[in-house]
Amino acid sequence: MLWNKQFYCIIPFLLYFSSFVVFMVFNFFIFFSYSVILEYEFLFTNSTAFSLSFYVDWVSLLFSSFVFFIGGSVLSYSKSYMISDKYINRFFFLVFAFIMSMMATIFSLNMVSILLGWDGLGISSYLLVVYYQNEKSNSAGMITAMTNRLGDVAILIMIGLMVEFGSWNFMNIMKIYFIFSILVVLAAMTKSAQMPFSSWLPAAMAAPTPVSALVHSSTLVTAGVYLLIRFEPALSQNLKYFLFFISCMTMFMASLSANMNFDLKKVIALSTLSQLGVMISVISIGLPMVSFFHLLTHAIFKSLLFLCAGKIIHNVGGTQDIRFMGSVFLSLPLTTFIMGLSSMALIGFPFMAGFYSKDLLIECFMKDSWSMWGWVIFFISTGLSSSYSARLIFFIMNKSSGLMSLSYLEDSDFMMLNYMLILSFFSVFFGCLLGWFIFTSPLLVNICSIDKFMALVVTFSGIVLGMFVNLFFSPTTKINSLLVMFSSMWFLPFLSTKNLNNFVLTFGHFYFFTLDSTWSEYLGSKGAFQVLSGKGYSFIYQNNDLKVFIMMFLFFLMFYV
Repeated sequence: MLWNKQFYCIIPFLLYFSSFVVFMVFNFFIFFSYSVILEYEFLFTNSTAFSLSFYVDWVSLLFSSFVFFIGGSVLSYSKSYMISDKYINRFFFLVFAFIMSMMATIFSLNMVSILLGWDGLGISSYLLVVYYQNEKSNSAGMITAMTNRLGDVAILIMIGLMVEFGSWNFMNIMKIYFIFSILVVLAAMTKSAQMPFSSWLPAAMAAPTPVSALVHSSTLVTAGVYLLIRFEPALSQNLKYFLFFISCMTMFMASLSANMNFDLKKVIALSTLSQLGVMISVISIGLPMVSFFHLLTHAIFKSLLFLCAGKIIHNVGGTQDIRFMGSVFLSLPLTTFIMGLSSMALIGFPFMAGFYSKDLLIECFMKDSWSMWGWVIFFISTGLSSSYSARLIFFIMNKSSGLMSLSYLEDSDFMMLNYMLILSFFSVFFGCLLGWFIFTSPLLVNICSIDKFMALVVTFSGIVLGMFVNLFFSPTTKINSLLVMFSSMWFLPFLSTKNLNNFVLTFGHFYFFTLDSTWSEYLGSKGAFQVLSGKGYSFIYQNNDLKVFIMMFLFFLMFYV
């Protein structure tokens, strides 16, 4: 069928068109400070209203416009990246289903419809992670699905508790019950991979690289951040303290681990995890719009970084070890230049997209930070984010090549390059424009002039700190427990997968051999068999009555006659 064959050509155009239309509507809404609630009640029974509710305001419209735009760019890129895959239509269907689930999550005002979108995100992301159907993908898909399922359970509990109110509309309920806020935080932590649920995000890099660019950098993982932005007025101060602690530890752990790893996609995934910690820490100090600003700028340059990584991996034959990617810039100059731009945006280099959001959140953090240790951890982690970005550029630009002499590299795929150039344009120029859209009046942060330069100081001192870290933990460094702990996310993958089940499995093994195979057998089936076998001897006398009577008669004659 022609429609089936050309489906992957139509979807990117639809997403780009939807992004443009939604962005135009966003301009109308933000200019007039307009918002709309759409609600359709289709059943009312037992004092409970079953309805679909959607909340349309400038925040949801702007976020959905970005999702459509990045989705269109990634799928257009995938037309070349996945061209040799015979199941490319299935891939595009899954990505389109994921984007529609994201729309349901963004616009929903009802916990039931949020759950539909939330579950849709989980199912479609699982199917995309296991797309290659090998052992690594299946293991990654299972840990991804099981971890995100914990957040689904939290939302299900909320739905059960909200039946008491006769409606699942959360707009007027969240300020009443503290338990609802706890469940929202749990759901957001699992979806945004905060500690101790962080291990699934690097594991999900087993998915195709375009999936990582869309799902695991700018949409799925930011769904938890978006949920916290919506529920921020309902969060108590104690919950914000808790979120602040968890996000700072996640940020520090991910930044340090990214400086220890050599897997290209895993380094970028850990950088995403670090930036998620930044966003949630800013929400916890009461600045949700600053976090939203950083969420959008990060989505642009991080998806671009994944696309550049995918093109390099595609050209070098599938290897993801950055130690084998030296001198790639000689054969892929445009790709490495774009990758350098996206890395500089991630660092927060002046006047790029990441600079405007990163500089603003650092200033706000200095003004509103609660504790000294949180201040120190935040700035060390922010500096380490500059470190792993500079480290990535260094390995790509290194003159020593580890590739085979038969490797053939060239910047000849213009379909990939075109959409990478589009995203690179937004990574350079869109930060300033986006700041004007979100903050219609100037956001003034009153701090001293020395503190104003803290963003630049953190950026460049982080690069220097990263150089010392890389010298101390160089590839020639002898492997020790400290290096293993830092490079393996503080052993979280081991604790949350196999070792989490070891206690249960060991106890089951002990029970099987100690109870089931010994005492249970002795007192149960084997013991009953022995008892019944012994009882069988009594049946001999019952079945041989004549012989018994004759023997008794003979004994009687012998002793009494």
